[in-house]
Parts: sequence; C-alpha cells; structure tokens
Amino acid sequence: MKRLKGLNRDANPIDQPIGSYRYAKNMVLDMAKNAIVSESGDITVSELGQTANASIIGFCVLDSTEMVIFLVTSSGDSQIGVVNTDTGNHSVIFNDSTCTEKLNFNLNHPIEAEYKINATDNTSVYFTDDFNPPRFINLNEPPIAGPGLNIEVAFNLFPIIEKYPKATLVEVTNGGTLNVGTYWMTCQLVSRDGATTNVLDVTRPIYIGPNPEPLAHQPFGIGEAYDNVDFQGADAGQTSGKKIIVNFDNLDDSYTSIRPIVIAQVAGVRSAITLPDRPLSPGQTDITIPYTGYESSATFNLAEIQVGRASYEKAKTIAQVDDVLYLGNLVRTKVDLGYQKHANNIKIRSKQLDPNGGANDILGGVNAAFGINSPLHAGSGTLSVLHNNINRSTPNNIAFGRSAYDNYYFKGYQRDETYAFYITWILKDGTESVAYHIPGREAVTPTLAVEGGYKETEDYITGGPGNAVTNDPTGPSDPDQMMGPVGPVAASGITPKFFHLTTSGFDKTGGFNMGFWQNENETYPTAAEDVNGDFVGLHGQKVRHHHFPAESQIDNSNQQINGVNGSQISAHAGANFNSRGGGMIWDGGYSGQGTNCRFNPLGFYATDIAYPQELIDAGVLGYKIYYAKRDSSNATVIDSGLVHNIHGAGPDISNADVAHTWVLGQYEAFGDPVFPRRKFAFDGYHSLITGDSLESVNMFKQTRYCWLGIATGNPAASTGADFWFTGVSSIGTDSNGDDVRGNRSNRWFVDWTRQRPSTAGSRSPIGAHWGHQPGGSQFGNPLGNGNWGSQASSGADIFPYMPIEKISYLRAGAADTTLFSGITLDNTEGTQTIAFKLSDGFRMQGYFATNGSDLNAQGWGQMWFAMFNMGLGQQGSSGLGTFQSLESGDFDEPYHDSPSGTTSSGPGSVNSSGVFMPTTSAVQINSSQAGIFGNLYSVRSDIYTSYKDQNSLVYTGHFIPTHTINTPTIIHSTFGQTQHTFTPANDADLGVPPEVIMGGDTFLGTVAITKLKRVRPEQAPNGSIADHGPSRSIQAIYSGSPGSGDFYDDSCTHLFPTESRSHPGLRQQQNDNERSQFFPKTERNNPALIANDYYQREYDFNDDFNAKNTVKIVIPFNNADTSQVIDDYPTRVIRSIRFNQSGITDNFRVFLPSQYRDLPRHRGELWRLEAMKSLLIPHMEKALMITRGKEELAVGAAAAALGSGDLFERDPTEVLTTERGEGGTQSQFAGIVTRHGYFFVDVESRKVFMFGETLEEISDYGMSDWFRDNLKHPLADDAERYNLDIPTAGLGATAGYDPKLDRILLTFKSVNPTELFKANIFNNSYGSGVPQNGNVFWDTDNQQFALRGLQNGSFVDTLISWNNSDYFFYTSWTISYYPALKAWGSFHDYNPLFYPYTSTKLIKLTTNNADHVSRVYTSDPSATPGKFLNDTATNNIEFEYIDNIESSTNKLYSSINWTVDVSNPGTNVLNQTNSGFTHTFVYNTHQMSQEVALVEQNTGNQNTTSNCRRLERGWYFNNFRDDSLLAPSNSGGITASDSISMFTETGMNIIQNTAYLNPNKAFHERKKFVDKYLGVRLLDKTSISNRKVISLYLSDTSKRKFYR
Repeated sequence: MKRLKGLNRDANPIDQPIGSYRYAKNMVLDMAKNAIVSESGDITVSELGQTANASIIGFCVLDSTEMVIFLVTSSGDSQIGVVNTDTGNHSVIFNDSTCTEKLNFNLNHPIEAEYKINATDNTSVYFTDDFNPPRFINLNEPPIAGPGLNIEVAFNLFPIIEKYPKATLVEVTNGGTLNVGTYWMTCQLVSRDGATTNVLDVTRPIYIGPNPEPLAHQPFGIGEAYDNVDFQGADAGQTSGKKIIVNFDNLDDSYTSIRPIVIAQVAGVRSAITLPDRPLSPGQTDITIPYTGYESSATFNLAEIQVGRASYEKAKTIAQVDDVLYLGNLVRTKVDLGYQKHANNIKIRSKQLDPNGGANDILGGVNAAFGINSPLHAGSGTLSVLHNNINRSTPNNIAFGRSAYDNYYFKGYQRDETYAFYITWILKDGTESVAYHIPGREAVTPTLAVEGGYKETEDYITGGPGNAVTNDPTGPSDPDQMMGPVGPVAASGITPKFFHLTTSGFDKTGGFNMGFWQNENETYPTAAEDVNGDFVGLHGQKVRHHHFPAESQIDNSNQQINGVNGSQISAHAGANFNSRGGGMIWDGGYSGQGTNCRFNPLGFYATDIAYPQELIDAGVLGYKIYYAKRDSSNATVIDSGLVHNIHGAGPDISNADVAHTWVLGQYEAFGDPVFPRRKFAFDGYHSLITGDSLESVNMFKQTRYCWLGIATGNPAASTGADFWFTGVSSIGTDSNGDDVRGNRSNRWFVDWTRQRPSTAGSRSPIGAHWGHQPGGSQFGNPLGNGNWGSQASSGADIFPYMPIEKISYLRAGAADTTLFSGITLDNTEGTQTIAFKLSDGFRMQGYFATNGSDLNAQGWGQMWFAMFNMGLGQQGSSGLGTFQSLESGDFDEPYHDSPSGTTSSGPGSVNSSGVFMPTTSAVQINSSQAGIFGNLYSVRSDIYTSYKDQNSLVYTGHFIPTHTINTPTIIHSTFGQTQHTFTPANDADLGVPPEVIMGGDTFLGTVAITKLKRVRPEQAPNGSIADHGPSRSIQAIYSGSPGSGDFYDDSCTHLFPTESRSHPGLRQQQNDNERSQFFPKTERNNPALIANDYYQREYDFNDDFNAKNTVKIVIPFNNADTSQVIDDYPTRVIRSIRFNQSGITDNFRVFLPSQYRDLPRHRGELWRLEAMKSLLIPHMEKALMITRGKEELAVGAAAAALGSGDLFERDPTEVLTTERGEGGTQSQFAGIVTRHGYFFVDVESRKVFMFGETLEEISDYGMSDWFRDNLKHPLADDAERYNLDIPTAGLGATAGYDPKLDRILLTFKSVNPTELFKANIFNNSYGSGVPQNGNVFWDTDNQQFALRGLQNGSFVDTLISWNNSDYFFYTSWTISYYPALKAWGSFHDYNPLFYPYTSTKLIKLTTNNADHVSRVYTSDPSATPGKFLNDTATNNIEFEYIDNIESSTNKLYSSINWTVDVSNPGTNVLNQTNSGFTHTFVYNTHQMSQEVALVEQNTGNQNTTSNCRRLERGWYFNNFRDDSLLAPSNSGGITASDSISMFTETGMNIIQNTAYLNPNKAFHERKKFVDKYLGVRLLDKTSISNRKVISLYLSDTSKRKFYR
C-alpha cells in the first residue's frame, strides 16, 4: 500500500487513516518519486569565525547564492559578513573589534533582517534585534571600522547626529527673486547613501519686504542714505528682488552633504521646498548658503518639519511590503527626559539691550564661536539709530526695525507683558524632548522702609479717593496705599493684585528685575499627583509665569519705576537696582550717543540650567528656549498707543448730549460735569491693523509721556522765527502746492520722536505719573498737597492704572449710542478709533512740564500753549497765547494765518509779518509738552492655561550646544549672585557668557497714524478755548462766527515710537487708494493725509509679516499624560516612505511622523510582521491580523501629522475572531511565507497554522495530540511569563522552507528545569518583594535567568547560562510539513539555529557549543543520508505504519513486506540485494516483538541465517513473535502488564520500551500476532560507510481472518 498521506498520531491505530503512517524519522515525502525517502545528509558550506569563537545571531538571504550572516564573538565583538552558499566563501563586511563603540550584538537577541538593492546596485540590509536601535548597512560601502567610528551615526536606521547645527541669518540683500513674505531656513544632513536626518534647527522668521535692505552689518546713520519714503510692506506674492543668506554652523561632519530647506509663508499659506544638496568637505563644520529663488527646488512635506520623523530606540520585528519598510513592537526615543524637576530652578532675567553694543550684549550669530556672537553690530559701537529728523520730508536714513536684519536679531518682548517660557533638549536623532515649563520667580515682600511691607500677591486696593498720605519720607501709614487707589476692574469684576499692575518686585536686600505673576485658578500638581517628583517644591502652589518689567520702569535713578520714586528705590534696594529694569522702548540714556535716540529692544537671560547625568546618558546635544504664543486669549498687553480726548459738542457743554473724538488730544476742564476726563480715544497700531477683539480689555496703563519741545528762543523777536516747539508742524500748503489754510481748517503734523524721554531732565511730570515733585520729597503724592492725585482746586483724582468701564471700536463715519450712556458718540466724517470710558472716580490727563526754577506765579497752566492741547492737558486759570510752529527748512508759513485779518486772542499781538506773538511774560523758557502713551491692558486671573497644554510654542532661536559637556554641571550658574548683581560671565563648561535671548513677538519702530475729523457749525458754537468752547478740534484761537454751511476740517498725523505685535515698518499702501496712504510712504502734506474726504483710513498690512517661529511643533511636558512617559509601544506599526527604485536616496530610512498605527492591545504584543501577496500581516500574541498598506502616504497639515496615520487601506482585522483570540504567535522566527501561504506556530495554544485563503489549524492534520504534548516550554507556567523565544540561545521555535521538497521544517527547542532550579526559583517576580540570596530569578533586561548572591553585604547577580546543566537540560525536536499534501511528513534529527532558504535550496545555520564554530550547511544528495549538521555518526532512518484493513475483524498476521529502491548516495544505481532497512519490530494492542535485525537472503546464495527475502521487488519478513512481558491476570490467564507502556516518548523520539518486553520468553509463550491491526516499525541503523538511500514505495502485511 502507498503511504504518502503523512504522519497521523491522533487516531487510534485501529482507526489509522488509510495511506497515512504512524511514525517517520529522517525521511522525506518525495512526490517526484511518489515515495517516502531517507533524507539526504548535509554538507558544510562554510565555517565562520573559527578563530573568534563566533556565534550566529541572525541572517538575511540576498539571492540564490548569497546570504548575510550576523555574528557575535565570545569576546563581545560583532561581525557582519556575506556567505556565498555555493562556494562557501565568507567575506567579513564589518567587524567592530577595532572600534571603541560596539554594535553590541547579543546572543539573547536574535536579529531579523530585510534588504533592498538601489538603482546603482548597492545592497542595503536593514535589521533589528529588539535590543539595539534598528540598523542598516550598505554592503557595497560599509563603514570603515576604527576607534573613532560613531556606531550610531554609521548604522542607525533612524539617522542620528553627533552635533546639532545652528541656523542664523547672515543678511538679506539684493540679487534674488523672492516673493514678499516671511521665510525660514533649515536643513537636513545627507549621508553618503542619500539618507537624511530629521529637519534640524530653523532660523527665526525672515521678513522680506519689497524695498532695498540696508547693509546688514553697518549701523544706520553711517554712510547710508536710503529714502525711508520707499520702505514699506507689500501684498503677498510681489517680487522683492532680494535673496537670503543663512549660515549653518556646528555641522556634523560625518555627513557628506547638506540639504537646505526653505519654508515660506505667503498669503498666510506655509509651504516648504528643498534646494539642491551642497557637498560638505571632510571636517567642514559650517557653510553659508544663499537662497535667491532662482535655484531648482522640490516640494517638501511641511508636516515632516512641523512634527519631525518618528524615531525609535528598539523594534522587535521588521518586514517589507510593496517597497515599503515596516517595523513593529517599538520602543520610542524618550521624549520625557525627567527634566522638569531641574527646569523648576532655571532663572529668567530681563535684559534691555545696550544700544552701544556693549560686550555684555551677546547674541547668537555667525561671526564668532558657535552660538556666541561678537558684540552687537561688531565694530560699529551702536545699534540702529532712530535718527533725529525722521519727520523731515528730505530722504534720510531708514528707521530702526525695518530691515530684515534688525527684525531677525532684535525682535524682543513686550514690556509689562507676561510670558510662559519652556526649555527643550535636542535628542540624538535631531528631534526634541517635551518642552519643560520654566516657572516664574517666587513672590517677594518689598519693605520700602515699611516694616512688613506689602505683598505682590495682595489685592491692589486702597481706601479710595481722597485718603490722606503723609509727607513722611518713610512712607504712608497704610502700606496698601503706597501706589495709589485702584479698585476692582468693573468690566471684568476682577480685583487686581499688586503683581497685575507693577513689575518692580524689589526689596531692600536685592531682588528681581522680572515682575511676578501667578495664576489664580491653576496650580501645580499635588504631591499625590506628582508620583515622579517632577514638581517637588511647587506642589499645590499656583502656577507662575514671567512678568517683564514695564516701560516706565526706566533706567535713571531720578525717574520713577512703575510709579515708585527712584530715589526711594535706591535707598532700599541698593545702587545695583539701577539699569535693571525694562527701560523705555527708545531713549538716548547711554553715553556717547549725542542727540540721537535709539530703540532699546528687550530680551532676557536664561541661567542656572542644570545639566545632570541623565542628560549625558541620553546623549542630548543642546537646549532650546521657547515661549507660549501670545494671543487674544492670554495676552495682558492688548495694544500700545496714543490717547486722545473725547469732548462734548453743542451750545452748552454742561448739557452736551453729543461727543466727538478729536484728531489731537483735546484739553478738558477740571470742572467739566459731562466729560470729566473719563472718556478717551485710543489709537494703537496693532488694533487698527488687525481688529483684534477688545473684549478682555479692562484697564488702561499709562507707560510714558510722549514729549514735544523744548520751547526755546526769544518769543518777542521781530519775526518769531526762532521760537518754536520741536516736533510740531502746521501745514499751510499741500503737496500739490494748494493753500490749505483757512479760518475753519487746521492741518498738523506732530512728531513725538524729536525729544527723547530722558531730556525732560529735572522738568518733572505733573498729573498721571506717580513720582516726586520738584524739590519735594512726597512719595506717591504727585500733587504734593496730601491728596492722592487730586488737584487742590477741584478734588479730581488722577491715577497711573485706570480701570476701563467700557471700550469699543468706533468705526469711521459712524455714531455709537451704547458706549457712553445717554450720549451719542458722533464720529461722522471722522477717522476710526477705539473709544473707552474709565471707571467712575478715575481721571486721566496729560501735562506740561517745566523746570522747577522757572515755575512762575501764574502756575504751570499758563504755559499750556493754545494752538492745541496735545496730551489731555489741563486748562490754566489765565488766558493762553499762541506760538508759531516751524522747522528749519520744512514749512515756512506760520501754523495759522487768519484770512479775515483778525488777531488771535490771548496776551500778545500780531507782528509786522502777520504772525501773532505772545508776550514774554506768557511763556516759560526750557519747557516741554507731553501726550499720554500707554497700553490697553487686560487684568486676567489666569493666562496660558494650562501651562501643560499650550499647543503653540514659539522658538526663540536660542540654541546652546552641550555635546562637549561630559560631566554634570550647571550651565550659566549664578551661584552667589542676586538678580540685580547678575554679571554675565563666561560659563565654566562652554567658555562663553550667556546670550541675550531675543526672538520674541514684539516689534519696535515708529508708526504714523493720521486722524481726520470734520465738524459742522451747528455742532460747535462760537467761542474760544479760553471760554471752554469745544468749537474747534485743534483749538486754534480765532474769533468770528461761522458762516452758513461752513464746516471745520481738522487733520493731524502723529508719528510716535511704539511696541507692537504687528510690524510697524512693513505697513503697506495702495498708491491708487488715498485712504491707505500713510507717512512716511506718502508726504505728510499729501491731500490723502489732510483732506477730510479720506477720513476713513485703511490699514493695509500683509499679515505674513507677523508670522512667528512656530514651524516646529513641540509639546509641553504633562505629568498626567502617560503617552509622554510611556516609551514602549508593543502593538505599534510604523512604515517608511516608498523605496526610490530609480535613485540612490534610501527612503527605507525615512519614517514620517503620521505613519504609525497602534493595534488593539487586548490581543497581546505584536510579535511578528510578515508580508504575503501585498498584504501586511501584523501577527499579535493572541491573534492573526491582516491589512493592506495604502498606496499613498498621508501628507497634510500638522494636525493630521500628530494623529494616527493612514498606514492601511483598510483597518487591520482579525483573520478569525474569537472571544479569546485565535491564531496568535509567540514565535518570531517560526513564521514563514511560502507559495502555499503563511505558516506559523502558536505555542500558547500549542497549535500550528497555515494561512492562505483561510486560516487552517494544520496541527489538527493528524498531529494535534502530539503538538499539545510537545509544543510547550517546561519553564513556562501560568504564574510566570518568560521570553523563551530565543533561538540563538537554544530556545523557542524556528522554521524554514525547503523548495526542493516543497516542505516546511519546524524546530522547537526548550530547556527543562532541574530540581536545583525548582528549589531556588523566586516566584514573586511580578509581586511584592525582591529575590534574596540564593534565589534564581528572571532578568528581563538580559532575557536570561540569574542567580542572586551576596558579596560584602550587597547583592550580586550572576547570569545562568542556558547550557548550565546544574539548572537546565535541553530537549528539542524537528518535524516537517508538506503544505501541498496538507500532511506532516517526518521527524528529523537536527535542530539548527535558523533555516534560511533560497529559491533553490534550504540552508541550515548552526553554532557548535563544543568548538564554538558557526557553520552553514545545506542538504546534498551525495551526502550520507541521516548524517546531519556536524554529526559524527548517522541517525536512524525510521518508518512506522499501521495495517488495519478490515479493522472490525481480528486477523492473524504472518509477515510484513515492503517495496524499496536502494542506491548509493549521489547515484541512480540500484542495489538489488539490500532491503533498505536493518531492523524491525511489530506490535498491536497488547503484543510487541523484540526489535529484530534484518538479514537479507542474497540471490544465488541460500543464507541459512537470513530472515528476510526478496520476492520480485518486495522484501518479506515473518520472523516475529509476541515478546511482551506477561503477568497473571485476575481470570487466571496471562496478559501484558497494564502498568508499562509499549513506547517511551520523549518529544519526537518514540522508541520501543524494552521494559515492556521479555527477551527470555519461552517459545511456546511467544504467540503469533492476532488483533484488528498490526503496527510495523522499519529502521535503518546502517553505519556511515554503508548508508544507502532508501526509497520506500509500498508497505503492507500478510494476514488472514482469525475466527477463534
């Protein structure tokens, strides 16, 4: 009978399926012969590492002849080589024996690998071992081994770097074709195989306008004459004619080229391109790259820049499908480095840049050692100058802040604003850690000569208006009243705290130059919530941020600091307090500046940055500083600008029901019952540009006075031409030459930049500022009369911080009836503005200041010049004169020439030139005029909530490398220094002082705002300013009644310096739209700026110029977010981008951030990835899943990049869904794909499967019982889970495919515990307690058992070798499966490490534990059958069949027979006298013969000892009798012992149990075999020299029915 249907041990022998057999060993089903054949032996193809004791730990088959072998030597060296499976040649491609750093291959971590060949025929192999990072090697261009080789850089699949480049702007200049917009530049480094790093450092924003740039490194005012009229912004997309030049420093020279990347924001849309790669020479560490717009370019995925590529430290499994590489079961590069506890101690100090470019002002740049620039504008000695005559129409130097260079290096931070700062650390792959919150400083309790002092966290409330304050220089009796009475902010209901309104934070022992801020309703985690100790010292405290000093906290000790007398501060805080504040945004308060005014950008230092050992261990490369993006939801300073008056209109001001806003700040009488200095108009550049919401505004904070003057000269001169106020111009002729003078019209240009604030000198403020009086010592008492801000004559109260009751945009040409109850705010034919009303009880006014010694008996009010009230000034008690306002070479007509010939009123007369001149007694020489400048402020209880959820962090551009620091330290330590005595000295480790950190969100510059207003005569009665008449918005003095139908046209352009979130220097105008025109782009006397036809102004601005560096997305640290802490993703799959078949770029090294998927965890870990028919098979521990990868990768916005990607065309689904899962695997190396499907093993369920069209449990094909008994690890039980899938350590399952025989080989190895092991195993590995002395326990890190010992009082753990026979003994088995037959074929006496296979042959890899030589074998027909691997003897060939024909009938079996061909190995010559087998035994239910040697009867030679004869082609044997052991039965008969089994079964070795036999049994007791079946075992035990090839075709028995 043919028996080719395979092994079947599930059926009872009486039911053995026809055509199957019971047992086979070392035989194969040869379907070509249609026979079962003895298995050919192995030949040695190659011996590996003979001299190095090298063990194989992995392989990768390349083609039909070549295979990569991974080896690790006994000394710990790692090797990668290529073996030719035909010739046996072994070429070592890489050996790390000479390297300081190692590949770190490990016997307990076998390698899984894939390969790819690129367009230049270079072969790259990609491999992973779940121990080291995923890696690759280019076999054609391998790294050169040596002591200096960085293994990670050379091998890591995810590219890493040793140094992180710094990108900085060199200059913007002409010579390009860039479109107007905002640009950033960054780069990738490119390896020799075309692989690229993550996108690295990104520059700050580079703003490209349409006009020529000044030379970047030459200070303005020296040798340059750009016409400021031509400098403005432009619409997106307009060609600028410029190019950008950027320097990349600190390059990692292990890369061969750099790929510049340009990000552009045009019309609000960001896009990215790559420029051509630039080669890098060996050792080159910096390169300067221009971007002109002419270069060839390619589109780049912006999301890859925003989020960065995925990077992982470990991967368990790897596969490729359709030219895409997949990795699975991953350990991510840690993004939380545990640094928060150190970030809590970082200090932030504000720093106003020294306009002289002093050596202490160090900025990151390109002209010195990396990260540190030479002094600002090296060699020039100055910052950009705000020149002294910006308001002239003559072309002159460009203003500060308009060049791309200025905005790149000097864009800073808003004074009096609060920011949330963060620090990140650069990881080796170029990505960044989470952003760690840097808490603001703690609150202090300044004493200011008052014991107990006040607290910054106290409510800022006093007893109310009119409370007396003593003149005692030690301070007021009630410390709550120090700063004046400010009550709750009515609009919001929030009661301000001291820290809301002040930023000084000083005390008499030193202190801080940053203000305090804490959120009211947000706290740091409690100790119970902070399980990792990230916020020790802050538990439960309110969250703190960084409050920059206010502008009024100026540098001169004689000036006030947020309303506090400077001399008082000096007395109590020490002299070092001076020059530590925020300073004015512009001034000339530094030596050597002459009369020029300069802007003072505000930055900060970050110091006391801990650099602990854990950062060194993580290999971080440096740190960056970020801040949370300021927007309408978290800003406190909403806008900065000028304030103008709102005045009543109508015949009777006391009963006015209509109000107007005026083009200039109008005076207001103290006794005005309707408009008592509570209603104002505000013009802020940012608000006019953006229209941002004012909903949160609830306070006005005055920050400074804008100054005019000084009034100098002799006012009684014959012409009056040499008496004028600097900065004031009256326009009589427009740019067309037309006379615009008139009885009812006033045209003004006011330049608030002409006098720097510090030139006020001893002229002291009267009114809103809190400070000392001339010659007086009253602290906090500006009027010197014992009342808070009140004037003796009126009792009105004036405060520096004024709550706003209502605020709203007032549209051009509109009227508002809701803002001011009962009053129509008429802005008909008026320019748009913001109107607000102070809370009841609060007042605000401007002032005129004069030298105290010149103050005459007529009081300060006498000097209020009558042509206009510039800054909410007060009216004096006497008549006012008028002054001519001229500027040399500017306008030669007087400010007003009455066409009616009438004279202006007031003390004075018209001279012979028709110019009214005041009398000498009516003026004060050396006097000046001021208008109020301040901030719309939002008193908020909480900002940046939550600090751990800020989704838009802005990179400051501040990066400091730390890769050279090898020991723990404090970077920029300030130990022993206070905030006020801080000296930026060289860091001990970096050798450089700290940089001033810029890169903020606040521009400095000048802005011109034009206001126009037309007033109808019926809205304005006759009268003069002296009579409280509000009849003219400019308040020029004239007499006469308005004519019928007459109207008054007023215009004024205000030019003033400002801070703004919107770029003041890049406003744009449309030349064909008069409403959009502005100074200085348009002449100040252009009809577009002075004609009331254009009262509605249009503020055209390209919002691209407000773009910030949010190019990269970083995530704040959140101790409650487990995803930041967890780095193990056991079910995650990631994919590369598609392999580039036509290029050399290695896309298998590019894993985009969105391309991952986390599979369901309830099916256990992902154990293996496999590819089959363009399907990806994610094989879980408890389930088999299947999916298909998408053809195209996801590209899109950053939001998509942050979520789970669209790896799969369809969601992964379980092939067979059951309650507990079906078809899982725990055997990574026992899964293979053949043309028949996917073969795999599930050790947990003790089943074997094949997945093709359906999932088949192939262990059920006759062998399920055997697998249930043998597919298990004796060490594993329900209590413990050990990873015993380590083929390289002799554990677990491996499988391979034999293409010649179309079979699959499965080998399973296990270790059995000895009694010593069982006695000492520690069984609480996952419970309480720890292993003790003498305990054996599982070492997870090393994937091995260890023995804990005690040495010198401390535990010492020693790994136990798997070969240690004191603790373990091995068992193994190998079985073959024939998928075409759906049959198990045979057991086999070999158990190699791995089964690589090519298209033509099966290969076996082994490492011999005896001689430590690794070998490559393959089966060969000429080899001795049964001699496998390195065996020194042959193994038996065995075959066992069951004859159960007519199984219901007892039969007497007389003989057995078989038909074979026997031949010598490697030949087809048959041996007719050889029966093929040498031994046999038979058995049935209870009978068994002894094993009998077969002796053939030779033809022609009658051998009397023969027991086997040939008949035709068959061999027959009948010499068998029952030799079973007999015992008495209960019935008196005899039977075989039921306590002894016939067979001894150990895995695959099922042998005759001799204990069942009685070799001395008497012949008469040796019965013939009678039963319903007969089992026959045939064995070949021939020695090596005589072993033949057996081809068994038929096997049967001779029998007859037995009737007894």
